Amino acid sequence: QESDLFQMARFVVKNLWFSDSHLEGYHLVPKYFYRHLQNRSDLSRHNGPIFGKMEGGRWMDDDFVRDVIRGSRQNEDKPALFVIQAGSNNLRKTKKDVEEERKEIIERYEELRRFFLKQEKHALLVSSVIPDNKANLKEHYDALNLQLKKLFNHAEDDHNRKLHFVDFTEKYLTEQEDGTRWSQMFFADEVHLNEGGAELLAKEIVGKLPSIALKAYGETALTRAERAERAAQSRAGNHSVDLR
Repeated sequence: QESDLFQMARFVVKNLWFSDSHLEGYHLVPKYFYRHLQNRSDLSRHNGPIFGKMEGGRWMDDDFVRDVIRGSRQNEDKPALFVIQAGSNNLRKTKKDVEEERKEIIERYEELRRFFLKQEKHALLVSSVIPDNKANLKEHYDALNLQLKKLFNHAEDDHNRKLHFVDFTEKYLTEQEDGTRWSQMFFADEVHLNEGGAELLAKEIVGKLPSIALKAYGETALTRAERAERAAQSRAGNHSVDLR
């Protein structure tokens, strides 16, 4: 019979994802998210169902912000991780000046940043905005992602480490020396990540999970003695226990 300690560590974090089609498209990123978690017993607390709102065509707008904040308030008594990605449709489809649109995107992300810094049990992981393979707005995507990286870099939030950033675009979607872009990451529509691209994005998201401290979810950090005691209990029962 599993110990109470193991039961507690198995799954205590609720996953809430809000995004445009880059996380939702063909359900590929969630599929690979779970695959990468399968061999990570240290991350078992995150291995639960994904809730939230992922829809193709979504913009980073007032409705998006309201949906995220509503999701947080409806789950304020539960430890939860919010994964967010939006803004690509804003830049590609706006009828405004693109720089003005970019500034408005940042203002909405700043609102979410302020909100989550005040939440006791919720962490926020923001994924970089993904340009499509056809866009001629690379400088605006680069500028937007640089600003997002500064906003959500947990190094500026070391007291509780609630804010995290996945810089998928800078790491994988770089132009080649011959001037070609990153078509190997996209389906033929040159907008949505294909199997390979989705797997890499999911891997980057999972890779950030260990850096989210327990205290980001409202849990008290363990003392050295408590860590040693839990490790001993885990070995005695041959269970995997989250000791972060």
